[in-house]
Amino acid sequence: MKILQYSIYIIFQLLFISSVYAQNLVPNASFESFKEEAIGQSLLENASYWENANQLKPGKYYGTPDHMFLNDKYDLKKLQSTFYPQDGKSAMGLITYMQRVSNYREYGEVKLLQPLQEGEAYRFTFYVNGGNKTTFGNIVTNGLGVSFTKDRLQQYVHEPLEVIPHFSIEDILYTTQWQKVTFDFIAEENYQYLTIGNFKFDHDLDIKYLFYDIDPQAYVFVDQVSLFHIPKDELSEDVKIIAQEKPAEESEQTAVVEEVVVAKVEEEKPKEKDDPLKGRELEEQYTFELDSDEFFVRLWDDKTEDGDIVSLLFNGKWVLKDYTLREKKKLKVDLKYEEGKENVLVMFAHSLGDTPPCTAAILISSKNKAKVRRMHSDLGTCGAIRFTR
Repeated sequence: MKILQYSIYIIFQLLFISSVYAQNLVPNASFESFKEEAIGQSLLENASYWENANQLKPGKYYGTPDHMFLNDKYDLKKLQSTFYPQDGKSAMGLITYMQRVSNYREYGEVKLLQPLQEGEAYRFTFYVNGGNKTTFGNIVTNGLGVSFTKDRLQQYVHEPLEVIPHFSIEDILYTTQWQKVTFDFIAEENYQYLTIGNFKFDHDLDIKYLFYDIDPQAYVFVDQVSLFHIPKDELSEDVKIIAQEKPAEESEQTAVVEEVVVAKVEEEKPKEKDDPLKGRELEEQYTFELDSDEFFVRLWDDKTEDGDIVSLLFNGKWVLKDYTLREKKKLKVDLKYEEGKENVLVMFAHSLGDTPPCTAAILISSKNKAKVRRMHSDLGTCGAIRFTR
């Protein structure tokens, strides 16, 4: 009897271990569960569990990832000529670069079914496809990556997210076939969120033009996303990329496949420490002569409150972060002139509001002097005021 009980216990333990390792931690991994049947294309939020990393939706040109769906009820021959899912009828679509708008990125984000266990091993897999010649595409780049985080990431407009991804594709990737990408990693924290997109800034991208169009962009489809807990003895240092054969009925499309390299991103200093302005140009709009070392500025939305979000940088330090300008509330920021330094106050725009560019009224006050000025910034240029003594 004891032998039988012990055998049952062993079987139960084996079944339990198997179930722990067998669960895909990514909900709606193939995007087949959705709120309503779209006619080919809808916002990513239509796919259950998945979200746009931009929840602010501040007006024109904010990131809008897509839920692609081949709806049999409609004639979608044009869509079918450029897109077919890896499995089922749905996939996610992302713009990873846009020529017309600098540093334009789209990200898909999902909360995992359960937090990862710090120190445990995991295997992440997804399928990626660049599609055929399409109004979305015509440019290909490197940089598609994945980031795991404890909290949701927040995109303000369409800017690249300021995190170091767990891995990214370092060579230019273009294929009209589905590529299966797999890599293993050790969870450094109890991550709860997964975000997919291109985390590189334009000045770090490698770009290749395939077709010329009035609005060239880089666009990718993503499908069959999975994340499994694996035993540590199965951990692999290699990243596998496997080209999948295209279905026979799609053979008339012309496939272009290039060898790609996926690199696990080593820890490095965040870009913000190297280039806090993220490659944006600095435009000195005013010079103010101080009559004391200590002074302050008051900041508010010029004319109409329309959702402008800004940060202020002074002598290499952020003195204000992610602040939404108010029309009636004048925020005070205390500053101090430092001999031998630039003493330039920079306004970094996270959004442009409903009426671009991002414009702020600023009151500058030192001991016996005061002046009101207007500063303006956009997603390519940062307005600045230089202070002298």
